Amino acid sequence: MDESYYEWKIENWSKLQHLEWSPMFMAGGYQWKIKLWPNGYGNIKKKVSIFLENVNTIREKTTHICVKFILTFRNYNNYSYHSSYVSSISYYNNNKKDFGNLKFIDKNDLFSKDQSKISLIKDDKVIVGAFIRIYKYNRKDQYIEELKSLIKYDKRKTNKIISEGYYEWEIENWNKIEDIKYGPEFLIGKFKWQILLYSNDKKEEKEDSMSMWLKNLDVLNENSLHISANFVLSIRNCNDFSCFIGNEDSSLNYFSRDRNLWGFQKFVEKKDLKIINKTTNKKILNENGKITIGAYIRVHKYKIDQYIDELKFFVKDDYINKNNFVGDNLYHWKITDWNNLNNLNYSPEFAIDGHKWKIKLCLNKEEEEEEEIKLNNFISIFIENVENSNINENDLSNIFFNYVLVLSNYKNSSCFIPYVSFYNYLSKSIKQYGNREFIKKSNLITKNKFNNFLFEKNKAKISAYICIYKNVKLGQYINSIKELIKNDDENGKEDIQEEGYYEWVINDWEKLEDMTYSPEFMIGEYIWKIKLYPNGNDKVNNNEYVSVFLENMNTNNYSDTYAKFVLSFRNSNDYSSYRAHSISSLFYFSKYNNSIGFRQFIKKKELYVKNNESNIPLVENDKITVGVYIQIYRNKIVDDPYELKLLKQPYKILPKVITNNPELTYDNIQSPLLKNETVTSLKNDSDLISSNKNEILPTQLIKDEPSSSLTRSDSIFSL
Repeated sequence: MDESYYEWKIENWSKLQHLEWSPMFMAGGYQWKIKLWPNGYGNIKKKVSIFLENVNTIREKTTHICVKFILTFRNYNNYSYHSSYVSSISYYNNNKKDFGNLKFIDKNDLFSKDQSKISLIKDDKVIVGAFIRIYKYNRKDQYIEELKSLIKYDKRKTNKIISEGYYEWEIENWNKIEDIKYGPEFLIGKFKWQILLYSNDKKEEKEDSMSMWLKNLDVLNENSLHISANFVLSIRNCNDFSCFIGNEDSSLNYFSRDRNLWGFQKFVEKKDLKIINKTTNKKILNENGKITIGAYIRVHKYKIDQYIDELKFFVKDDYINKNNFVGDNLYHWKITDWNNLNNLNYSPEFAIDGHKWKIKLCLNKEEEEEEEIKLNNFISIFIENVENSNINENDLSNIFFNYVLVLSNYKNSSCFIPYVSFYNYLSKSIKQYGNREFIKKSNLITKNKFNNFLFEKNKAKISAYICIYKNVKLGQYINSIKELIKNDDENGKEDIQEEGYYEWVINDWEKLEDMTYSPEFMIGEYIWKIKLYPNGNDKVNNNEYVSVFLENMNTNNYSDTYAKFVLSFRNSNDYSSYRAHSISSLFYFSKYNNSIGFRQFIKKKELYVKNNESNIPLVENDKITVGVYIQIYRNKIVDDPYELKLLKQPYKILPKVITNNPELTYDNIQSPLLKNETVTSLKNDSDLISSNKNEILPTQLIKDEPSSSLTRSDSIFSL
């Protein structure tokens, strides 16, 4: 389409130290600059780094340029003596604004003389040149090649590409999208996919954006299937392949039953779709309301490297200070003779920073069953901390760990079931951590879509990845809110089955308008959610209060749970600034009564009042942390799950005393005669996860579907 040449004269090379820019120049109707690092970019110290940058793509999101270029150094007075870098076809866009060579030339070679005694730099002078050839951009293959170029290839994490392809979905009524819109199902490779759009309308703000997500449909009904993939999403003018906005994918995404949705909460601002590009005179959304959504997906072979990377991702916590990190380790226990295992089995010991561990496997054979609750249909898996008598109990109280336990196919790393837990603390009195109902025995020999079993040829593998960190302030904070739980009975502590802490970091408090859920998490063997009404729930007469509830997600399976708990709000950067309320009497979570909490937890204006001691408010920089400490008691219910048939129960059952506390209320009270009117989140499509640096997104209000499956939270990820 056009080609141009530009020269930049440098007459003081020895004075150049850091990044230098050439004057801006025109080529093919576009504005350009040369970026020069005379002493190398970053850690590259002995080389000269040079790049060609386009200015238009910085200013205009829909500008896309197909270019090939040559960057040169030449002798100031001699055209025959030069050194050049020739690029491949490059696509400039808002995500990728410059291309070049980090190791253009060795610094010493700038002054090396040839046989005619000529060097590139002489008398401190050199000329840097750029020859630019711009190609016409109007073909679909060019568009797809540019989408592919937005995927950053990481050799350390990616393996052989097993399938890749492009799909697009034309929408004729873009302006009528008000909530969620599902695209048609499509196949790339052997996998089913779907694109989701969600309109983020903000009436009180100027920001009005659209979310975009990629959903894998195969993993929904496959407990053990895991897929590793890169993808790029785009939104373009229906009639022009060069007029579009696309994302950049810089990390490998792992799709599984509990994380089947990846994408961007704020993919594009709606106003950007109507802006006319000053260079091309085009816009994405035409007057006819048509628009095209695209997805380029690349699926990688899932091997041991992806398996390890995904396990580490499970327990990754961006809120752990690096200085508090103690150590981590991944241990594999390979079992080659499963059928000859005993009822109770232990792995060899393994160590992490002086702490010794074992994996405990219970087959729960019926004839050896001793538990009150029948577990003979399940396999139980735990990790046990081998007691170290030299460690002081007070020191242990400040040591926390996140862990993931995995049962996997002996050879196929993509076929596994995980169990993840956070904020566990070491204690001499707590010997094991894990899940009594890790997996149903029947699921061991159930094929997934690709004919893989967890248990195959009498072999299986159990892995444990443990990350240990120390946090004195967190330990003190948890102990302080834990003390708010009163024990009504002298022997109450003996009946505590499990206990633990979870917290949910909210980064955009002011944007919350309606009821929102935290991601699901596990404490003990039960799945929970925090339900938050930032403006009070509909049973509060005014909206000056914040309402917050704890909801048990297992009750639909006719399980029953006794628990006490504390809900807390704290400043995300200071453990001394918090507000907490406790449920001190034992509460019975059931199918008809699965949520309880506080309609008037705190006045909204009090969130911004500075603490007398720390002089900081609960909400600071639009950020707050919601926490819960739960104590789970041994189940005293037998036979009929709908009736409170107690054995020897010394505790007060909360429904009998609830009227004594005007703040304490049920949020969901159900019975066979009453329908559940509680707004819940859309399964798997509400706790939306960004593939952009694994950004964690708050749950949006989505009505009339079952609660979402397990996913990652603002601060942690729990299964």
